[in-house]
Amino acid sequence: MPAIGVDIGGTSVKFGVVTTEGEVIAREACPSPKDWQAMAALIAGKVTCLRSKHPGPVGICTAGTIGPDGQVTANQLSWNEVPLGAALQAALGEKVPLIHDGHSALMAESVSGALKGMRNGLLVQLGTGIGGGFLSNGQPYVGRANVAPEIGHIITHADGLPCSCGQIGCWEAYASASALSQLTGLSAREALSRIAAGELQDIWQGFVQEVAIGLMSLIGLLSPEAVAIGGGMPQAGPFVLADIKRALTGLPAYQRYYDFVRVLPAQHGNDAGIIGAALSAERMSANDPSQGKEHPTH
Repeated sequence: MPAIGVDIGGTSVKFGVVTTEGEVIAREACPSPKDWQAMAALIAGKVTCLRSKHPGPVGICTAGTIGPDGQVTANQLSWNEVPLGAALQAALGEKVPLIHDGHSALMAESVSGALKGMRNGLLVQLGTGIGGGFLSNGQPYVGRANVAPEIGHIITHADGLPCSCGQIGCWEAYASASALSQLTGLSAREALSRIAAGELQDIWQGFVQEVAIGLMSLIGLLSPEAVAIGGGMPQAGPFVLADIKRALTGLPAYQRYYDFVRVLPAQHGNDAGIIGAALSAERMSANDPSQGKEHPTH
C-alpha cells in the first residue's frame, strides 16, 4: 500500500504519495504557514484529500528539533516548542510519526539512494538552511532524546555572523541558500540562475569555499565512505555539485588524509523528505497493524 509523506520546510511544505519501492507517484507543494495551527490545518486538509485516492498511512518530517511529546522548535518557522505533534494527532484523528527532516532524508538516501549499502555515510541537504545526518555502522546516528545532528549549526567562524539559532558563526549562516541570497541581494533561485549563466562568480566562488570548509570539518570528524549532497540548491544544475566538489578536493586536509571520501549527488533531491517520512509511516504501520488500515474521512 502506498504511504503519504509530508515534509515541513522553512519555505514550503511538500506532500507525496510514495510506493513501497520509494517511487513518488503524486506530489504537491504549498508555501509554509508560519503559524503552527495553520500548518496543522493545512496538513490535515491535504492529507485527507490525498487519502481519498490513496488510503495509506502518513508520516511527517519537519525542520527544527522535536521534543518527546511532539513539540517542535524551528528557527526557520519562528516556532519555539509549539505542540505540533498533538495538533496533528487531533486534526488527523490518529498518531503519526513526526521525525526530523534530516533523519527522513537520510532514511531515503540510505534505503534507495546515494548511500544505499554503506556502513558510514554523510548526507548534507543544502536548502533554506543546512540539514542532513549520518550513518554510523549502517544506522542513522541519533543523539539523546532522539535529537538529530544539527550539522548546519557547527561553528565555522568563531566571531562570525549571527545565526537564527542564537549562535554566532554557524555554517548555515555562510553556506545555505539563505546565505547566498544575503550575499547577492537576490532570491536564491535568481542568484543561481545568474551564476549558471556565468555571472556573480566572485561571490559564488567564495560561497562554495564556505560550503567546502564545513564539509571538511564534518569529514574530519566522521571519516565517512561518501558524502551525498542534496537539498534544493543542487537542483539548479550540475555546476553546483561540481564546484563544491572542486573546492572540497582542493583543501589540503582532503588531499592528505581523506581523498578516499567520495562526493556524490543525492538521488532523491527535493523528494528525500517525503520519501523518508513515508517509509517511516510504512514501518510504523507494519509494526502496528492497526495503523494505516482505516482513516477518518473528516
